[in-house]
Amino acid sequence: FEQFLHQRDSVKSVNTDPMSYLQFLANTFGSKKGREYEVYKHIPQKGTLTYTDVLHNDFFFCYEESIPTFSWKLADGDTIIIGYPCHKAVCQFRGRTWTAWYSLDLPFDNGPWKLGGLPGLILAASESRHEFSFVATGIEQMRQTATICFQPKRYLRSTPAKFQHLLEDYWKDQWNTTNRLQGSGYSEPPKAQRTFNACLMDKYE
Repeated sequence: FEQFLHQRDSVKSVNTDPMSYLQFLANTFGSKKGREYEVYKHIPQKGTLTYTDVLHNDFFFCYEESIPTFSWKLADGDTIIIGYPCHKAVCQFRGRTWTAWYSLDLPFDNGPWKLGGLPGLILAASESRHEFSFVATGIEQMRQTATICFQPKRYLRSTPAKFQHLLEDYWKDQWNTTNRLQGSGYSEPPKAQRTFNACLMDKYE
């Protein structure tokens, strides 16, 4: 961890380009496989967000909520991401401070994960604790219209708050939480506790 802090501070001190810093975070912590979660916006209806995730490779969950609103504050700063000029914005959202880089050349109020609500597509975003970051690597023009297929019968339905509590339980005690999900009724004293910030957990009041 101390080595990471030294490398992080070195990158920030020798290069003022924010993208170099975001790329360093992505290379250091980025998963090669990625997460199993998916976010569907305006599905099943306009204004609704459907979130899906997988626990233990066996248990598929989904929940719906209204597409969040964001109180973005435009900030000084600009950069170029995959050839598009981008501007900086900052906001607080469910327990985290997010910095986003959006492009007016792509006039879509969307972005990675649940982020959105800016006058241009968010091509990069990171939160202040440096635990999560997103950086666009390319944009591809599709040759034909694609239909998004979502099969709700595959998932166990939940609510945002209940699913966050389940994630917290799972990362504290995977053995007993998995047994509970399987309905086995078998449990044992928790093993060594793990601290893990799983999959961009939101803070719901």
